[in-house]
Amino acid sequence: MKITLFGYEFIVQKAHALQQMASEKKVNTSLKKIKEALERMEQKQTKYSEYALQKESGVSINTIKKYRAEIDTIRANQKGLFA
Repeated sequence: MKITLFGYEFIVQKAHALQQMASEKKVNTSLKKIKEALERMEQKQTKYSEYALQKESGVSINTIKKYRAEIDTIRANQKGLFA
């Protein structure tokens, strides 16, 4: 969709599509940080807790609680991760 305003042409995308793209990027970034932190914790042989993961990954504790199911899946897929 093109809009002309004061002689300038602007191409406008739908706000919903842009919000959805930003949301997906945020989720992917958060899960990437969490996965890398889990790998570092495994290498250091650090005991797992949500608060330790928060400290290691740098993401909010609320984000960690939000993605708890995904974190459990990642931990289950990594062999020998935490006793």
